[in-house]
Amino acid sequence: MKGVFLAVLTALFFQSALSQETANAPLCTEGSAEYTARYEKLKAMYIEMQNKQSSKDFIALNNAFKEKSNFKASPQEMYNQAKNGFNAQFEWVRNNIEKTGFKNCEEAEAEITKLLNQNIKFVMENKDTYAYANECLKLCEGLLVNLYIELSREYGKDFLP
Repeated sequence: MKGVFLAVLTALFFQSALSQETANAPLCTEGSAEYTARYEKLKAMYIEMQNKQSSKDFIALNNAFKEKSNFKASPQEMYNQAKNGFNAQFEWVRNNIEKTGFKNCEEAEAEITKLLNQNIKFVMENKDTYAYANECLKLCEGLLVNLYIELSREYGKDFLP
């Protein structure tokens, strides 16, 4: 359920961020041939992305970090705890190192660095998917939200929007 919430939240953020651009763009509507074609193409791209080794490696590192960090906050708590633009999970680990499975902050920082480097690799390998998702977001209202809901149900917590 948390995965669905995060996927929808991410899609809604992108949707609202581009509302100015979409107001003047020709919109494809749900059920139209263009919407269906774009939906199916983007879905295939996301499925291919999910099955890449870089995705599997990122998911494994992320899950291991979450487990070792003992960070159990809800998405709302994560948002509320974030300060100065830092990711709340990483911030929480730094501030609560004694509650984690890390020996010290240096070990946690090293794991964070590995995780962030893998994320960069993952994003760079999938920049075409993200570019097409952005294009669909501008042209087809609701497409990304609907797709993220479907894929987050299929992949659960391992879905990478």
